[in-house]
Amino acid sequence: MLKRERFEQKYGFFRPVIREVVRNYLTCADLKNGFARVRCGDCSKEYLLAFSCKGRWFCPSCHAKKVVQFGDVLHETILYPVPHRHYVFSIPIMLRIYFKHDEKGRVALAQYIIRNTFSLEKLTYNQEAGTVIYRSKMSQGKSKKSTDAPLGVSTQIYTAEEFIAAITQHIPEKSFQMVRYYGWYSNKSRGLREKQDNLTPDNQPLDETDEAIEIIDVSEYKPRRIPSKQWRDCIKKIYEADPLCCPKCGGEIKIISFI
Repeated sequence: MLKRERFEQKYGFFRPVIREVVRNYLTCADLKNGFARVRCGDCSKEYLLAFSCKGRWFCPSCHAKKVVQFGDVLHETILYPVPHRHYVFSIPIMLRIYFKHDEKGRVALAQYIIRNTFSLEKLTYNQEAGTVIYRSKMSQGKSKKSTDAPLGVSTQIYTAEEFIAAITQHIPEKSFQMVRYYGWYSNKSRGLREKQDNLTPDNQPLDETDEAIEIIDVSEYKPRRIPSKQWRDCIKKIYEADPLCCPKCGGEIKIISFI
């Protein structure tokens, strides 16, 4: 059996979007493909900031920015300020996760919903053997146990080609919608509520006669639209450091040109 046929049987056919995304990923943060010149106006300290590939669901660095943006959109424009409980139904168990409507809960929910395909921290490349070792907390016997893996950690060993084939199958097609909203949070429902100043009779809060039910009044809550976070805002949120603050003198750094 040809190698191509063997890979197609296990991982599916090679879609055109895979080639485009992987090529862009290989150029991410490469100064040869363009950069911004950043200079401090006080001490003239200067450095180059390479362009990113802006890839979604594949590039760990670029996708981290999308997680931050998605978390803010959920918190500010979609989710109401009430406790949320997330259910995952599977056979034979049901997983239940509780998310609070706060900063940590927002990040956890965003990371859970739009989790990236792979984590660089879990990867180890054995150059001599030409294999990729991926360690995770997988269970259900889906991975090969390694004798040197820590307790509770499963390890899958791939050849380099197998690993590339496995992770690239998670790349979505262009404009494919990965997150869908239903019921109260559906696009239609949110659009209708934006046109109304007050709740309609069908959406009135529950009757307060039942003392066992905790009533949370959100009739006055108005989700607000927030602008998309820029590069500087995302860096400050993820690393808690201002990338446009000069590390030498503390002055303000500005982008002076794009090349």
